[in-house]
Amino acid sequence: MAEEDVMTRRPDCTVVVPTYNRMALLARTLDSLSRQDLGTDRFEVLVVDDGSTDATRDTSTRAYS
Repeated sequence: MAEEDVMTRRPDCTVVVPTYNRMALLARTLDSLSRQDLGTDRFEVLVVDDGSTDATRDTSTRAYS
């Protein structure tokens, strides 16, 4: 596949992770997703944070963006 095709290709699936004040669980979930056998170019992860007051937002952006 040409390099430009890879850059414009849409992922095969999207994983939506809703969360609210679940920093530790989110970290485990994102860690598990990052170790999938499926190539990271084949899926995307959307974290939906409903206004958490803990470090949930920092957890998702710091290690996995």
